[in-house]
Amino acid sequence: MKAYIKEIPGRAHQKNEDSHYEHVFSDVEGKEWGLFTIADGLTDHNGTTASHLAIRVIRDQIEEIMKTKKVDNLRVLIKEAVVVANKNLESLRTATYTTLDIVLLSSEQLYVAHLGDSRVYLGYEDDLHLITPDEGNIFSGPKNYIGSTYIEGNSNPIEERIHLIEPYQTGWSKPRIILLTTDGLVTRATEEQIKKVCLNAGKYGDYSDVLNEFSAIIHYPKEKLLEFAEDDIRRKLLHEVSDFRIEKDVPKEELVDRILEAYLKGTSKELVDRIDGHLKFDDTSLILVDLNDTVTRSLAEFREMEQILFPTLRKERDDYADKLVRAQEAVRTLEGSLLKEEERREEEKMAYAKICAEKEEMIAQLAQEVTKYQSCINTAIETSSLGTELAPPMRKPDESNEITSGVSARIKSFIKNFLSQGKLYLAIKGAAKWLNEEVK
Repeated sequence: MKAYIKEIPGRAHQKNEDSHYEHVFSDVEGKEWGLFTIADGLTDHNGTTASHLAIRVIRDQIEEIMKTKKVDNLRVLIKEAVVVANKNLESLRTATYTTLDIVLLSSEQLYVAHLGDSRVYLGYEDDLHLITPDEGNIFSGPKNYIGSTYIEGNSNPIEERIHLIEPYQTGWSKPRIILLTTDGLVTRATEEQIKKVCLNAGKYGDYSDVLNEFSAIIHYPKEKLLEFAEDDIRRKLLHEVSDFRIEKDVPKEELVDRILEAYLKGTSKELVDRIDGHLKFDDTSLILVDLNDTVTRSLAEFREMEQILFPTLRKERDDYADKLVRAQEAVRTLEGSLLKEEERREEEKMAYAKICAEKEEMIAQLAQEVTKYQSCINTAIETSSLGTELAPPMRKPDESNEITSGVSARIKSFIKNFLSQGKLYLAIKGAAKWLNEEVK
């Protein structure tokens, strides 16, 4: 078993008047027991002193005795412990009162002692049960407590006012959790909320989160306010509050949300006082006992799973890491190849561009040479004797054109032949030589 504790300070008192104790111990025979107690001291009756003293006496009268000697009747031991605690408070000769709840359990036995308005719940997988009677309310305070043999409104002596419950003897099976709480939770949370949080306890990674959920509800008691009728909310909380106003046609849930928003911000002290008056913001002590020690068991199961699965997972992780390294190397190699290929193509592109530029330059030079030699040829034709012999009187115009065309065709043939060999100069030279012979 494992216990989780939380104390939530309220605003009803300047001092925390709650006290608690939790301990797992072994009795004189080596049997494991858990002792869990909460006490809520009464305001204006030395509450802080009363709760702390009662808890200390209960510990000494139950745990310390069980550690040192065999106890045949635990019911008698628990009752005697409560009576001794009561006498210790009475001996102070002042009104020193406190409520008291005790849970003593082992793997087979469960005892609950109760006096006052605190509560003890048994939580199962699908239900939550309150096993202690309510002895008080928010306005009148507890109707049962220790600190006096006889109390006002109850003529029974302390021995008869102790509610001693043995759930396992009255048909209750072993619960999953046990919840002990002072009345600070009950005044701010609905029964449905308490039940829902406890039933969802197994969904939390750590049971301390259950207690944190209760703390959140206590600080933001929306569901508890929604239990009020809308007219009661306006009459009890808002009537004649000078520094807070809400329209009359606002829906109930929005009304509550806006009231709580102002409450949390503290924008209206009068509103805060009224809410804390009707939903008493008292100190709260919570003890949640996990009888199955779910967290420890889950950790043990995890470690067992770790022994089985983790070697395989580590091997798979290492294999994937090796594959990743190889893949990264392949990517780098491919990137290098692509880069080289890109550089090679860029070089080829530049070389091709250079060749094209050179060809363009050659073509331009050839054009210049052709123009130059064409001019020379024309001049030679005009001044040669052939030119005289081929004068218009000797030949017809169309014959002269045929001769000129033949000459041009042969010149082109020479040029094309030598150009195919990349010899521009020889092309021009060959054409000029041939023409010169023809002229002669």
